[in-house]
Amino acid sequence: MKILFSLCLLLLTISCSPTEKEPDFQGMVAGFPGRFDILLVLKEDNLAGETVINDVSRHPQQDYSANAYRIQLQSSTEIIDENGNKSTYDDIDNHTNLFLMNRKTRITTKEDWTETWTELDRYLRYQPRFLPSYTAETIELFPYRLEDFIDFQSPLSESKLAIFTFHQDESDLTFISTADEELRSHLGSREKISWESFSLDDSHPLRKELNLDPFKHIVLSRNGKEILTDDWEDIVSFFKERELQ
Repeated sequence: MKILFSLCLLLLTISCSPTEKEPDFQGMVAGFPGRFDILLVLKEDNLAGETVINDVSRHPQQDYSANAYRIQLQSSTEIIDENGNKSTYDDIDNHTNLFLMNRKTRITTKEDWTETWTELDRYLRYQPRFLPSYTAETIELFPYRLEDFIDFQSPLSESKLAIFTFHQDESDLTFISTADEELRSHLGSREKISWESFSLDDSHPLRKELNLDPFKHIVLSRNGKEILTDDWEDIVSFFKERELQ
């Protein structure tokens, strides 16, 4: 009888214990929290699927809709990084290297979440105020890889090429001033090229993957990565060879 009573008490304790809420959805970071602490998350849209893209203008989009959400972060919101470390949003001093564009994240909301497609006149990053809003209970961040950066930064147009240089110190970039003009001379008549640099500090997820010494250069086209190298002369050779094709 005593054993039966203990068993019933155990079952009652388990049934009354609070259960942890399962994550509601996962998506890609589409907008940094900023001063209003609102994270924009894309689950899917009818332009690029489950990928957030940078090369979209503010111009109206025809028949565009997005399965995306405005996520309000609070001081008590639990942040779980890629290594499983937990902290609150308020405890983190620098959020820049956490909420990187097109980083996969898993969201648990305080409210009951309902999957919603929203019709928008412009790309979601330009009209976030029309998206459904929820309060974050937990934000779980997935590892951020170079492929996430490539998917976000690759041009949409076949006539565009984008160069990105990852570096440690701005003083290392003095060679770029003339090198950029040299590349333009090898472009087709309708082609355009852009160049942008990114300084990666020790806490940036790509720092270890790219192994900067002291640079990494990458050329992106509509098809994604064309070349990745630590030698600028390889970039010049790539454009010269394209010109001959």
